[in-house]
Amino acid sequence: MVPTSTSSSPFAPAANILNRIWSTQKGLKSVVYSSQGELTCSKTTFAQCSHVLEHKSTLDRLLKEVPYLQAKNKGLLYVLLYELLIGPNKRIRGGGAIKRQLMAQENILKEKLKEINASSLRKPCFSDPPLKPTVIPRYVRINTLVADSSTTLQKLRQRIRPIYIDPDVPDLLVIDATPENRALLQEFVLSNEIVLQDKSSCFSALCLVHGYGGKKSSHCDFLDACAAPGNKTSHLAALVQSQNLGNCDNHNTEGTSVIYALDKSPQRCALLKRRMMGLVPDKSVQCYNVDFLETYGGAGINSKENKDAEVKQYARGTTLPENIRAILLDPSCSGSGMTSNHTEQYLDRDPYFMDERIRALSDFQFLALKHATCNFPLVDRVVYSTCSRYYQENEGVIKRILDFTTGEWQLVAPSCLKHWHRRGLFPKDGSDGLTFDQARCVIRVDPELDATNGFFVACLERTNFKDNESDKTSSTWKSHADTLPEGMELYHNQFDDSLKASAQSSDTSKLSNKRKSSDLEARSLDRNIGTHIKKRLKKVEWKRQQRLKKKERLKRKNA
Repeated sequence: MVPTSTSSSPFAPAANILNRIWSTQKGLKSVVYSSQGELTCSKTTFAQCSHVLEHKSTLDRLLKEVPYLQAKNKGLLYVLLYELLIGPNKRIRGGGAIKRQLMAQENILKEKLKEINASSLRKPCFSDPPLKPTVIPRYVRINTLVADSSTTLQKLRQRIRPIYIDPDVPDLLVIDATPENRALLQEFVLSNEIVLQDKSSCFSALCLVHGYGGKKSSHCDFLDACAAPGNKTSHLAALVQSQNLGNCDNHNTEGTSVIYALDKSPQRCALLKRRMMGLVPDKSVQCYNVDFLETYGGAGINSKENKDAEVKQYARGTTLPENIRAILLDPSCSGSGMTSNHTEQYLDRDPYFMDERIRALSDFQFLALKHATCNFPLVDRVVYSTCSRYYQENEGVIKRILDFTTGEWQLVAPSCLKHWHRRGLFPKDGSDGLTFDQARCVIRVDPELDATNGFFVACLERTNFKDNESDKTSSTWKSHADTLPEGMELYHNQFDDSLKASAQSSDTSKLSNKRKSSDLEARSLDRNIGTHIKKRLKKVEWKRQQRLKKKERLKRKNA
């Protein structure tokens, strides 16, 4: 049962929301926003929850140092502790038993906080700057299942400048992450022409389809084991269609591949289905509310007999279609690589950081990967990925699975990312880890250095995998960089602050006005739903036209 506070304390609403977050393992936005996108609590309550989640790691350490501080209402304890020690006012409004406990130990708590900050390997989380100034732009993936790449690019260029081409992921565009650009993109998002997906998140599907050179398995259906909310699923569908992987063998006579997308949460699966209806019009993605750990492969439905057949339920679990040959596994993780995650962005940056939660997550990840490699005998390719920076969740899991399967599976360096410079880590304590060659096979992304969220990808291949059909057209991965559209450039950190500062020639007043305009637009983004987005787009377009007219007037005046 989730503790709830019925007091008149101004912190009770925030405490109730925090308790729901921790009991349901959901994110802040998932709890406080309705299905229609409306904020169900006050902005003050939302801010209180955000601040507590930002500094939770410090508060956790404090409570470990002062174990006699206990309360049934965990959420209220954390809110009051934050307000007393970290909040701007350094005091607690109202009364109550928890406040009396904290005030009685106020001096001890402050001393412990100083000790924690002094002994920590990094600065206090509430003043912890990035290791290196970095600009993460907005990445826009053209949904080639719905829209034509060149046509969509032309329409975007009429609205937004500059736009760059990502050098690593096909059909991925890079624009400046301004509120104005975000508003201008909404029209294309609503029409399913584009997907707002971070670059590193695209690596999973890219490696599964293009990471194995010209090799193909005998059947070409795919399984997305933890699919919701569906960005990777729709990307996988687009890549599969673009490569025409369906025409593989006689077992799949219709010539189309099917992607079976699973999620055990009914709510997340419902969201997944709604998104796939718009993003994947040809119904090549079939969604099921199923726990991946309760599924099996190898004896199920043959797509030749019934392409639209449902998965079969048996006493031992759910048996999936037998023509699945590749699995995309992106299980739950700490999210420590995400730069925009309120809950995790202040976790320790040390990739070798370890605590009980990380250890528990890595055990679950190993269990999921073991299930993928051991209970699907016809599967010969598995791509494992996380948005974590921690060794324990990444290389540690891969090392465990390679040891467990004793030579049945091997790591493969993805041919589509052979130029990527950041590779795997070795154990910090010198213990047995991945070999040098194995570490060179896995992909790492550093959020401070690579202008995208932190990520990890490993491509596993069954050692007895046979190249039943050589695909000469894709045997050598070719970047689309050689065929750039006219007038387009590859993205090479053009939006970095230092480069942007040297390129800008506008005066201080214009920059100030732009920031004020961006702030106003940012505050209105949450209201851009339904008809409201049309009004916003109309206003932004009007402002753009006014700027162009002003520029023309000045040009004529100077002439």
